[in-house]
Amino acid sequence: MNRRFVHLVMKNVVDHPEIWGRGMVGPEGQSSGFKLHSIAASTLFHPANTSAAAAWATTTMEDAEVPSPGMSFYRPWLGSQPGWMEFMPLGCGGGTSQMNDHIVGADRLGRTILYDAATRAVRTMADMEAPKAFPISLAVGDRLYVMSRRPRDPECFEVLVHGFSPGSIGGKDWHWYSLPPPPFARGQGGPPAIVDDEDDDDEDPCGVGAFTVFDDSHLWYSTRGHGTHCFDTARDMWSVVGEWALPFRGRAVRVADHGLWFGFSAEHGDRLCACDLRAVATGRKARPELREVWEEDVAAPEEWTLTQSYLVPLGAGKLCVARIFHGVLEQGRRRTAKSFGVLTGVQVVGTAAGLDMIKHRSVRYDLTDRTVGKVL
Repeated sequence: MNRRFVHLVMKNVVDHPEIWGRGMVGPEGQSSGFKLHSIAASTLFHPANTSAAAAWATTTMEDAEVPSPGMSFYRPWLGSQPGWMEFMPLGCGGGTSQMNDHIVGADRLGRTILYDAATRAVRTMADMEAPKAFPISLAVGDRLYVMSRRPRDPECFEVLVHGFSPGSIGGKDWHWYSLPPPPFARGQGGPPAIVDDEDDDDEDPCGVGAFTVFDDSHLWYSTRGHGTHCFDTARDMWSVVGEWALPFRGRAVRVADHGLWFGFSAEHGDRLCACDLRAVATGRKARPELREVWEEDVAAPEEWTLTQSYLVPLGAGKLCVARIFHGVLEQGRRRTAKSFGVLTGVQVVGTAAGLDMIKHRSVRYDLTDRTVGKVL
């Protein structure tokens, strides 16, 4: 594996609120913030000499405690109200990236920081060209491409790079620069939407429903109303891939060694699935078709409700499937609402017959009443 950690970003109260000043603390004198808990990715996998059959048969959830946070982040304040922060993985999880386990944090004003989970070091960086509402991100090598999930303005898309910034007389550093907005962004003069409910944010035809790295120089973004578009990172140009939408929900992960893309199915209740997008790119198929849809990766009790799903690439054909559930814990006559996070290590393995998906360990974490902001 190339990634050492899977990161839980938790929305928590943060201790020592005296640095905030009067009037900027929450209930009981505590300030709202985020805590980042790093879980060793190796704990989700069996030893290398474990047979595939044994690993797939191991379905019992194991219980573990959430490790102590490696870093806490106070929420920024916008006037008299606390603002939100977004966290995005910078390293792509592959062997070529030097930034695996680095995390970019950004607030609603576009101010950014860089956190190294391995050394627990943090530094400030240049501001984004423009703040991003509900950003989505894709890492390619040591670059981070960030777009507003519902692109609406000319500065909705930009990239974080390390190098000499334009007009700089200093050394290399991290900086942002704007990229051409996608053709489907509102106000860009794109084709008419396939649907007409543009005022519904949940069904926004311009909103990005699925996205992925197709290869090292092409990013694919799929919308409900305008099909799928490709951004060429070498030429900073957009093109149309097709009038269809990708069969995934959210980010899909490319496993280059096996030529497949993995994600959560948009049509099969968030089940893990795989698709060969090259068949579309080469013209062998008119639209993407799912090659495989796997059964539920977590044997959750019926009283649990799935609320969030994340797929984290770890490198070397290994993935972490993270599921967040809400449930009820019964203790005698007392019923208490609880949240659980279940992390499952899965591995794509080539065989003589094709590919096998091996499920390793499923580890359940009691989140009590804490809210998961994101799993990276």
